[in-house]
Amino acid sequence: MSGKKRGLSFDDKRARILEVFHESSDVFVLKEVEKLSVKKGVTIQSVKEVLQSLVDDDYVNQEKIGTTNFLWSFPSEKSVKLEKQLKEASARLEEAKRQKTQLAAEIDQLQTQRPDLEEAQERLAELEALREQKASKEALVARLRGSDSVVAEAVVEAIPSARDSANRWLDNANNLKDWTKRRFPGMEREIEGFFEENGLTDEVDYLD
Repeated sequence: MSGKKRGLSFDDKRARILEVFHESSDVFVLKEVEKLSVKKGVTIQSVKEVLQSLVDDDYVNQEKIGTTNFLWSFPSEKSVKLEKQLKEASARLEEAKRQKTQLAAEIDQLQTQRPDLEEAQERLAELEALREQKASKEALVARLRGSDSVVAEAVVEAIPSARDSANRWLDNANNLKDWTKRRFPGMEREIEGFFEENGLTDEVDYLD
C-alpha cells in the first residue's frame, strides 16, 4: 500500500507558478495564472498567496489597468534587477573601502604627530617641576634665614642653579612650540592652545 502523496512546499509552488510566466512570456490576469498553476500541481486555494509573494520579491510584475491587474515575468528581468543590485552593492563596498583608507591615513598622521605633543607635555611638566623646586627652596630660605646661616647660605647658593635650569627649560619649551608650529602649518591656533593648556601661557616668564 503506497503512502499518501506529499504536497508541494511553498518554495516548490513559487517555482512552478514562475514557470507559468517564463514558459510563455505572456501577460496574464489572475484567473489565467490560477488555471495554469493548477495544471502544474498547485492548488487553486494557494495560488493567490504564492503569487503575491512573487510580486513582493520582484519576481513577478503587477500593473493595474482600470479594474484589472495584469501580471507578467520575463526570465531576463530578474537577472537585470540582480545585476543592478550587485552593482549598487559593489559601489557601496568601494565607498566603504575608500572611507576606511582615508580614516587609516588620518590615524597614521595623528600617530605621527603624537610623539611631538607628548614631548611637549614632558618638557612643560619638567619646567613646572623646576619652578616648584625654586619656590620650595625660596620658602626654605625664608624659614632658615637668621636661624642657621651656614645652611641658609648653602640653600641660597643653590638657587641660581635652579633658576638657570628653569629658564633653560623655558627656552626649550618655547623653541619646541615654535618648531611645532613650523612643522604643522595651519595648526598654529591649536598648537598655541595645547601649550597654554599645559601651562605655557603669556604669564609664564623667565626667573630673575
